[in-house]
Amino acid sequence: MKKLTGTIVTLTLIIFAASVHAGQFGPLETYAKEGGFSFGVGYFYEDTKWDSATFRIAGVSLDTEKFRTESNQMYLQGSYAPTKGWEVYGRLGAADMKLKNDNDLNDSQKFFGTLGIKSTLYDNKTFSLGPFLQGTYRSNYKDSFSATVLGVAVKADYELKNYYDINVGFTGQVRANGFIIYGGGFYTYANAKAELTLSLLGVSVSDSDTIKVKNPVGGFLGLSIPFTKELKFNIEGQFKDRVSAGGILTYSF
Repeated sequence: MKKLTGTIVTLTLIIFAASVHAGQFGPLETYAKEGGFSFGVGYFYEDTKWDSATFRIAGVSLDTEKFRTESNQMYLQGSYAPTKGWEVYGRLGAADMKLKNDNDLNDSQKFFGTLGIKSTLYDNKTFSLGPFLQGTYRSNYKDSFSATVLGVAVKADYELKNYYDINVGFTGQVRANGFIIYGGGFYTYANAKAELTLSLLGVSVSDSDTIKVKNPVGGFLGLSIPFTKELKFNIEGQFKDRVSAGGILTYSF
C-alpha cells in the first residue's frame, strides 16, 4: 500500500511540476514600436529540478524523492509599448510534461497564460539596463489512478489548485550592428496546492502539500536577431540547476 501510494504521489507531482516560468524573458528592447503592437510565436524547452514533498496518508508520512521535469512549451504572444522604454505583453499557450526519474512518465499539454511588463531605467546608444516582472497562471487539473492491491481496488484522485508563478529580475543589453546581446538574473516564486485522495473499501483519505523548485535563483543570456525593422527573432538560454532554452519570432505593427 505504501509503495502504491508513493507511486500515486509521484504521478501527482508530474501534473503540477509543469513549467515554472513560461518562455523567454527577452531583451529590454521592446517587441513593439513605441505606441504600437507586436505579435509573436514562441517555443521554449524547460528543464527544472524540484525539492521533495510530504503527504500524510492514513497516519503514514510519505516523502517523495527530489526529481527533474522537462517541458515543451508553445505559445502565442501579443505586446503593447505605450511609451518609450515600457512594454506589457501576454501569452497564451500549452505545455507538456515529462518526469525524468526511474520511470520517465508523461503528461499531455495543458493551457497556461502569462502576463509580463518590462521597463528601461538607463539607456544610451549602446547599453541599457532595467527590470522585468512576469507571471504565469494555470487552470486546475484533475485526474485519477486505479490499481489493485492484495485483491482490493484502490483509486486515487488528485487535483492541482491555485498554481501560479512570479518571476522578477534585471536585464542588461548591448546593441551591436543591429543585433542585441542581453542577459541578467532572476528570482522565481512558484506556488501550488496539490490535493490527493485515496479511496478503498468505501473509505477515503486525503492530504495536500506544496512543492517548490530546488533553486529559485538563476541567470539568462540571449541574442536578438533583426531580419527587418519589423521582424525579429530572439533566442535565449536560462540557467539554474539545469539549462532551459527557446526562441520567439515577433512582428511589430
